[in-house]
Amino acid sequence: MDYEEAQQLLFRKAAHVLTPGENVYTDYAYTMHPEAWFNKLGETIIWEGTGSSGNAGRMSLVNSTFDKGRKIIQFTRSFKLTLNDGRVITEDIPSVKHFATLEQIHTWLSANSFFIQEEYGDYKRNPITENTNRAIIWARKI
Repeated sequence: MDYEEAQQLLFRKAAHVLTPGENVYTDYAYTMHPEAWFNKLGETIIWEGTGSSGNAGRMSLVNSTFDKGRKIIQFTRSFKLTLNDGRVITEDIPSVKHFATLEQIHTWLSANSFFIQEEYGDYKRNPITENTNRAIIWARKI
């Protein structure tokens, strides 16, 4: 299935199983300028850190490209986990995805009888702006 079709299907299925008044939450990497964010050779770190048990992890995108006309992102998603016992787990996943614009998400929600309650550009509830890199949307089924 085409990636964009799969994204739309997600909202149709959510609408099918939720009753009026129930909610759907969408949280995804978003930028107003995907051509700048995704056209990068080398590694872009998405997250990294160490948990309270001493396990450390890192996820990055490697050699990403963005086709503006088709809104297609190609990259390798690279994971590296270093466990507290010294074992290292790595995985590289070649990926091709459709970049969903905020307008597309709004359209898909509306077409499936969802009303947007709130949306944010980060986990501190700041608005989506030129400088944020997430879209967090809370929508209610009408």
